[in-house]
Amino acid sequence: MNNLHSVSKHIMTVSAVSLALTCACAHGGVYQSVFTLNSPYLFTPTAATQVVLQWATEASSGSITRSDLTYWSVSLRDAAGGNLYTDKVITGSNVNAIGGIARSLSDIRFAFSFDTQSYSVFDAMYSGSLLTGATGMQYNAYYYNNFPGEPDDALGIWRNGDESTRFAPGFSSHVFTTIPAPGVVALIGLAGMVGSRRRRN
Repeated sequence: MNNLHSVSKHIMTVSAVSLALTCACAHGGVYQSVFTLNSPYLFTPTAATQVVLQWATEASSGSITRSDLTYWSVSLRDAAGGNLYTDKVITGSNVNAIGGIARSLSDIRFAFSFDTQSYSVFDAMYSGSLLTGATGMQYNAYYYNNFPGEPDDALGIWRNGDESTRFAPGFSSHVFTTIPAPGVVALIGLAGMVGSRRRRN
């Protein structure tokens, strides 16, 4: 009876995992861009050498704008690949506050082309000077390239809206990749654990 119950539970769990994986993959993709800076940004605890964007959308082709995003984070990493800072700009299709400063969709900029795998803009806080009132250390990374109504601006970073920390080194390389959707990795791990547990029984 215990073996039958175990087998039944295993089948149900694997089925649930399979369904979850199918659902997760059916809602578009998750993507990552790693920008390596021409020069390190010295105003982070350890000098940042990379700006990393991770974002999700239900679209998989054409042009993506801020209203298409269901998730977006901007991270700063050091030369060893260690994460120094992450701003979760959008989660669950909602724009989040940063350091206690409210943001809405109109406060951010984002435009990406799947055709060229490049951005014309990203800016996690358009009115960056508002970050002077933020709590804790908050960083804003931005980039403008042929974006309507705005002058071109190399990839830059500044801290807490302080002009003395603004630095726009630009980037030497950009690597764009598709990554597993949020939760899929954990679900795959769960499926593996269930399979291992079943084999031990």
